[in-house]
Amino acid sequence: MTVLARISKKRFSQLRKRYRDHAKASQVRGIAALSATKMENDGSLMLKAQDTADLNVTIRRLSDQFVARTEEFWNKTGDERTIGLVVSLRAPSHVEDVNLFTVVRHLTWIGLARTAEDQKLFRQVADAHIKVARER
Repeated sequence: MTVLARISKKRFSQLRKRYRDHAKASQVRGIAALSATKMENDGSLMLKAQDTADLNVTIRRLSDQFVARTEEFWNKTGDERTIGLVVSLRAPSHVEDVNLFTVVRHLTWIGLARTAEDQKLFRQVADAHIKVARER
């Protein structure tokens, strides 16, 4: 079993346990969280970008590539109450135009909801998080 398979199995099994233990198990919903940082960067990767816009494009592309390569795992949640997944990816970065060394972080929200009601709930949670993050 790959590292990703073990991690995703653990994440989704943690949610299934919470569902089982909840007083209203049929009504509870969950979103799994996964850090892709160590799977994508062994410590040797430093992103280089001309400016912050370029850095945002680069980290989004890396995150999208990770999600595309690992999609088979997300489609095997095994429980319709898991309505989504949020993948975090961080990488050290150098932004050339301001000569700044920083760590860039990107969250990718993946909807797994099967019903229109759950899809709406997932979208509300994701949009609220994105809004708060932009206001910082």
